[in-house]
Amino acid sequence: MKVNLPAPMEDVQGGFPLLPPGDYKVRVLSCEQKEGQQGDYLNWTLGVVEGEWEGAKLFLITPILTQSLWKLKAFLQAAGISPTGTVLETNLVLNKVLVVTVIQEEYGGVTRNKVSAFKSLKAASASPSSSTSNPPF
Repeated sequence: MKVNLPAPMEDVQGGFPLLPPGDYKVRVLSCEQKEGQQGDYLNWTLGVVEGEWEGAKLFLITPILTQSLWKLKAFLQAAGISPTGTVLETNLVLNKVLVVTVIQEEYGGVTRNKVSAFKSLKAASASPSSSTSNPPF
């Protein structure tokens, strides 16, 4: 069987577009707990909700390790969640909207989007859109 393709295979790039570095308003779309070599982690899928890149997806990994919980806590707080205790109900984070700072990083010889910081909508609207005021991860 022959199949007509919509574009030449030589022109096909990776699966996700590279976003220009900067701040993006995103919605939390999903979260999956996965096993890693150093321990479990949460793999968050975020969707850009406005602007030229609306609909683009970003991914954020937050390790579930004692020494890395600061990153998960900062993400949750930016999403408007006040984390307490030792149990996290990830469904409470779904559909929350926040602002993330995206940079481009090379990994395994491929340039990819990386969420380097995040802040609440309130904090984002109170500060200039410069990503230099965000702590890098």
